[in-house]
Amino acid sequence: DSAGDLYATDSGTGKVYQLDLRRSTAKQPVALGSVAWGRTVGKPVLGDCMRAADFGDAPREYRSSEPDDGPAHRSSPLLTLGRTSSAEPDAVGNDLGDDALDDVPAIAPYTTQYALTVPYRNLTNSPATLAGWLDADLDHEFSRAERVVVVLQPGDPAPELRWPVDEIRPSGTTYLRLRLYAGTPESPSSQGFVDDRGEVEDYPVRVHSSPISDLGIDTVPVKVDAGRSG
Repeated sequence: DSAGDLYATDSGTGKVYQLDLRRSTAKQPVALGSVAWGRTVGKPVLGDCMRAADFGDAPREYRSSEPDDGPAHRSSPLLTLGRTSSAEPDAVGNDLGDDALDDVPAIAPYTTQYALTVPYRNLTNSPATLAGWLDADLDHEFSRAERVVVVLQPGDPAPELRWPVDEIRPSGTTYLRLRLYAGTPESPSSQGFVDDRGEVEDYPVRVHSSPISDLGIDTVPVKVDAGRSG
């Protein structure tokens, strides 16, 4: 393919193998990974060979699956969120292979900002782009206003992403989407397949509202005369 990878299917084991032809020799092939064969594993290339792909895993309301144009990248160990990259036939709802975040903090009461440090790995010797969407208003949409983006040069440390959040908000469980791109896309999207290395990971986030929003009442300022007693 355009990245210099070869994909081959082993009919005996039912696996699809990904080989890096730029670093391989006849005696020492460099295998990037393998994935079990399935009808919809990855994306088809010439000859109907299927290459492994990584999808997001947020619930169906977030349009994560392939029929809904869910987000996906070509799975590669050279560019990953966390330490590894997982491949699956489609959004599975709970991908145990996602390892960028071991502990996802909740959005605490009264806070007006949410921050996360996101570990990643880039062995491509080229820039990468990390985009994150936080559905802070719990409307089951990853909007452009909820997106933060950082460009990562080779060797950059794990970046911190920060989102503004409203102090008055509903409580419940929402979702965070992280997407690592090869290169520097002009406008990263929370949807769609990208025919290049990268990874998508989705995480549930608990949202705690401030007490006054739980009560559902408006505040009215009251003037108190300290010089009078009742």
